[in-house]
Parts: sequence; structure tokens; C-alpha cells
Amino acid sequence: FQIYLFQSAFDLGYTWLMAAIDQAKYRCLLSWGNYPLARLYFEMYNLFGCPAVDIYTDIPQILSPSYPSSIPVGPNTITVSTSTSKKCLVGLLSRRDTIHQAQFTSTGSAQFSFSAQPNDTLVVTITGHNVTTHQGLIVVNTPDVGVTKLMIPALIDSGAVITPACSVYNYGNTTSSYRVRMKIGGFYNDTARVENHSSSTSRYLNFPSCTLRVRGFNSVSCSTELIGDLNPTNDK
Repeated sequence: FQIYLFQSAFDLGYTWLMAAIDQAKYRCLLSWGNYPLARLYFEMYNLFGCPAVDIYTDIPQILSPSYPSSIPVGPNTITVSTSTSKKCLVGLLSRRDTIHQAQFTSTGSAQFSFSAQPNDTLVVTITGHNVTTHQGLIVVNTPDVGVTKLMIPALIDSGAVITPACSVYNYGNTTSSYRVRMKIGGFYNDTARVENHSSSTSRYLNFPSCTLRVRGFNSVSCSTELIGDLNPTNDK
């Protein structure tokens, strides 16, 4: 049986484990027929685990694939280069468990066209015979920031000098730089800039000071102005 097993993997090309075992059992049956030893091999040699495990028959080639580390939301066409002439299976799996596409390639690259969803992370897998398995990630950039709190007194004497302020939060999964606009009545309309705001963090922001000269009730509003913000409902 052991000889047939090695011949199945190294000579006959049955390089996935269960196929090699089954082929060895089959050759035992052809050689010995309905003989007690053949039946013993059928009952003895079983596989507990994944039957698709690939058996290296040579020193595995180390892959150095290239593909984008991040992509925008919406329609995309990306190329995964495998840096090898060996036939490989390239798979693309989203966090939502949707396989966008999987294809064999013997030209060293595979192309995928799909629509990327917000806040998703894609898993790239590359497998093949006598190559090391590769797994990597592609992040779907999801820009989304918003104002969480206004920092301004509710009651102020006319003529007082104030420094408007607010707190902003980055709800997205990418670092963003953007402007925030503060409005007070019809006499104040100014912006302040946020630089390199990391994902899932808050920032405190001061605006240029102003002197309150208009008496009465004045509405106050503050809104982020990030270009490409995917969720404008939380900007203000």
C-alpha cells in the first residue's frame, strides 16, 4: 500500500491527499483482488481531516503577489498578480461571505470585477500545487465623519469674545483630512481644518474667535465637509 500511495502522489499526479489514498487502495484491489490483506488496507487507511490537502512533490515556490491594499466603494476591477507561471486558484471573499469570483490562472494574474460595499474587508487567497498558500486583505475605504457635540455657551452677553468649538468623530475605516464649518446666526461663518483624523477616534476642534455684536437669539450649526463622505446624515 505504501508503495502505491507514493506512486499515486509522485508518479500519477494525485497530489491531493484523499485522492492519493483512494488510488492506492484501488491499485491494491487490482493487484490482489478480494484478498484479506487488500480488505485490511481498505479498513486501516482512513483520513481524519481535510481530504483536499495538497501534497508537495517539490520544494514549494514562495509567492510574492501584488494587488491593491485598499479600494473605493462601488464598482471596481482589480488584478491579482501571483508572480508565478504555475496554475493557481485565486479567490476573493468578502466579509459578508460572498465569493465575488474565483478563477484559475496560468498567466500569473487574475482579474476580478465587482461592486465593493462600505466597511467591507476582502480576503485574497492564492493556492496551487507546489506553491506556498497566500492570504491577504483588501480594505474597502469608507470615508465617514461627523460632528458629535457643539462647544458654545447657550447665553452670552453682547460684546463678548468667544471661541466656538466642537467635537468630531471618524466613523469610517480610513484616515481623513477635511474642513468643518461653524455658523452662528447671520454674522459668523467660518471653518477649521482637521488633519489626518484616524478611524474610530474623536477630535476636539477650535474655530477662529469672534465678537458677539448681534443681540437676540441666534441659531448655531456645525457640519463636516469631507469630500466623498458616504453618510452625510451624521455630518451635522
